[in-house]
Amino acid sequence: KMNGSIGYTDVGYHNEHFYFINSGTSYGPELNWSNAKSAANDFLTSFTLSTQKAEGGLVVIDSSDENDCIGNYLNNAYSDNSVWTGIYQENDNSNWKNRLGQNQTYFSWRSDQPTGTNQNVVLFTADPSAQGSSFTSESNVWTDEEASNTNDYIVEIDNFYFEDNANSTKISLYSIMETLNWSLSGDDASFFEIDDS
Repeated sequence: KMNGSIGYTDVGYHNEHFYFINSGTSYGPELNWSNAKSAANDFLTSFTLSTQKAEGGLVVIDSSDENDCIGNYLNNAYSDNSVWTGIYQENDNSNWKNRLGQNQTYFSWRSDQPTGTNQNVVLFTADPSAQGSSFTSESNVWTDEEASNTNDYIVEIDNFYFEDNANSTKISLYSIMETLNWSLSGDDASFFEIDDS
C-alpha cells in the first residue's frame, strides 16, 4: 500500500499501476472535469521525491479487468460510487481519447450511452441503479457528462522514473599522474558513483 498526498486515499494496485481517490465524500471537494484533471497533475507533482517522479493523471481504463478493479473498490469502500476518468472527446463528433491523446479502444457504456450534446467527458459509476430502475442489472458503467458537473475522481500513476539531480565538480589535476579527481554533490549524489576506470 502506498500513501498519497493529504486528501487522497489509496485505491489499490492493478497491472503495475497505482490508484488514489480524492476523499471527496468525507473531506471534499468534488471538482468539475478540468479542475479534477489539474488536481490529478498537482497530486503527481506533490507525490515526487527529489529524484523520483511520477507519471499519470486521471484514470484511464483500458480493459474489463481494470474496469472491474475500480468498480470493486468503489462498491466496497466508497459511499459515492461515481468518479471522473481521463477519457474525453474534443467535440460531439470527434473520437473518444484518453489523457495521453490516444484513441480510446475499450468502453463500458451504460446501456443508453453515449448520448446528448456537449457531454464530452466520461464518468465511471460502479452501481448505476440510483440513476434509474432500468439500470439495476448493470454495473461498472460509463456515461458521457458535461465537463462542468462536479464529481470525485481517481488519479492513476502509470510509472515512476528517476531524474539526474547530481552535479560533478573537478577538484584538481595532477599532471604528473595524469589523473583527474572528481566529487559528487547535490540532493541525489548518493544515487551515483564515480567510475574511475
